[in-house]
Amino acid sequence: MERETYVCRCLIGHLLQPTYEHLSLEAATTFISSTRDSLIEFLTLYRGYLGDDNHKYLTRSLEAVRDPFSYFYVLAKVHKRPWKTRLIVSVSGSLLYGLGKWLDQQLQPIIRQLPTYLSSSFQLKEDLDKMAGTNFANMSIFTGNVIAMYPSINLDDAFERIEEFLHHSSLCANVDAGAVMHALRLIMKRNCFRFGDTYWLQKDGTAMGTPPAPSFATIYYGIFELDLIEQFGSSLHYLRRYIDDQFGIWIHDPDPVVDQQQWEAFKQCQETYCSLSWEFSPLSKTANFLDVTLDVEQFHITFKLYKKPLNLHLYIPPNSAHTPAVRMGLVTGGIYRILQLTTRDCDKKDSMSKFHSHLFARGYKLPFLKFAFEKALIQFSKPWEKKSKDSTRDCILLHLPFHPRDPPRHSLQQAFHAHMLRPQTKHQLFGRACDHSQAWHRTHSWNGWDAFIQKDTPVVPKEKFEPYLYELHNNEKAPIPIKEFIVAYSRAPNLKNLLFPRHVEAKCPTARQVSTIQAELLHSFTNAEPN
Repeated sequence: MERETYVCRCLIGHLLQPTYEHLSLEAATTFISSTRDSLIEFLTLYRGYLGDDNHKYLTRSLEAVRDPFSYFYVLAKVHKRPWKTRLIVSVSGSLLYGLGKWLDQQLQPIIRQLPTYLSSSFQLKEDLDKMAGTNFANMSIFTGNVIAMYPSINLDDAFERIEEFLHHSSLCANVDAGAVMHALRLIMKRNCFRFGDTYWLQKDGTAMGTPPAPSFATIYYGIFELDLIEQFGSSLHYLRRYIDDQFGIWIHDPDPVVDQQQWEAFKQCQETYCSLSWEFSPLSKTANFLDVTLDVEQFHITFKLYKKPLNLHLYIPPNSAHTPAVRMGLVTGGIYRILQLTTRDCDKKDSMSKFHSHLFARGYKLPFLKFAFEKALIQFSKPWEKKSKDSTRDCILLHLPFHPRDPPRHSLQQAFHAHMLRPQTKHQLFGRACDHSQAWHRTHSWNGWDAFIQKDTPVVPKEKFEPYLYELHNNEKAPIPIKEFIVAYSRAPNLKNLLFPRHVEAKCPTARQVSTIQAELLHSFTNAEPN
């Protein structure tokens, strides 16, 4: 795509719409300075509720900010006809990023308790598998999708409904409504970002790209769905939503006329809430939802994977800069997804065959694929034990940039255990000789050997290098448990990273500025208006 075509699509399709306001450099600088002051005020006002750890995290994240602005870019939806763009605002490292992460942590426990909350297609299959044995003869399934949900949410209405919910709902008993609403208004109302050499402010709608954006949209519509379930509960056997994608099981009324009236009333009730626009599939025995195809049979619902027609299966190539473990993880994750989200064995075999073909077409060699597939299938044939959330608390993490000529991960871990965690004695070779001598004497008739080795004095004096890592204590004499050594690799930037459109002007220093293209577009719009 030509750069000017890209910039024009960003401006015409998004930034020149009423949702956004163009700011000058001076106005943007003043606005971001005011935002910083508001953030400091929040940290002071809710110091007690935040606690030491959260306050320290937010303070450090504020001090670490080098560029306070978020960055705007779009990705092309090539599978659409005609092709469209997906708006993205990258807030990582910006002024409100730390506060956004904290706010998302506050909202997540609430949305998980909402009756319509859906975390993934894995949870959907788990829920529907529990319904096995139910007679679905008089039921159909449907899907719904909110068109442009984030920008369509009216912030004033959302703030009012969420604040009332936080104050009165039993799901929010341990939440400080004042702190959450203060942070929510700060993030949603102060989403200021850059595009090239221009600066913009989002005036309404969910702040794009911010960490709490999905939780905010989920809880806002989830509050309405509490009343929706109560109103249409007799017709809804199951209703769940993943952000803007809804799935439900509809119970048909014996009277077709009444059933159609109920179905139309259900759709109309949702379409009139907050002026959101919905697209609903017809009631059917089959539907595509969250990349799976669901088929309703008499006593159960079957699953199989769904691929969009223009899915190019662009897996990472085998010669990429990623670590070997990532390539193994690609195969393992793909097979796990097939096994978990597919009901029939014939569909599992078909999906695995296609997955194998796509990886082979991507450049992976047959010996590697054979080894990786067999290892993954053996791994998933065993009972799966879920690791605890604190499984990495007793670990040392070593972050390294990956290089294919460096020692492998297992060699570093072996060296760590041998020389740091539990060091060997310097008489190791002599100790091995004694072990060999002991084995020889046990095969011969010397009765005094057993009495000799049972003495308290060891054959090889143990020389200890103080202290062992597992014996470390902090200043308060509390133990610092260390049980495992994890090597975490990072990869070097690849071509995609270098050409990514996050900083348009940095990638094309000699190209025309975005502000120049914007001025030309506005001038052409003015001349095109009728007198």
